[in-house]
Amino acid sequence: MLIVHLTVRARATPNGYFGRITGIAGVVGQVANGLSMVWLGLALRFTHGTTTFVVLGAALFFLAACVLLSPAIPLPSVSEAE
Repeated sequence: MLIVHLTVRARATPNGYFGRITGIAGVVGQVANGLSMVWLGLALRFTHGTTTFVVLGAALFFLAACVLLSPAIPLPSVSEAE
């Protein structure tokens, strides 16, 4: 979501910040990946496999619903981008 938001606002972002934005996005992705592995490992350790994947499926369904119900991000038209 951060990358999409920053891409839409790219006209207002100085070129010097694109490297920092990319670096921060990479770090956030690595942290989220690590947290997901820890959560899944703990969930599988303390609950049954079926329960863990039902909870995971419910969380993914909730995330998909949030994305579908969120307001659209206005994209600049081709004439505005020039």
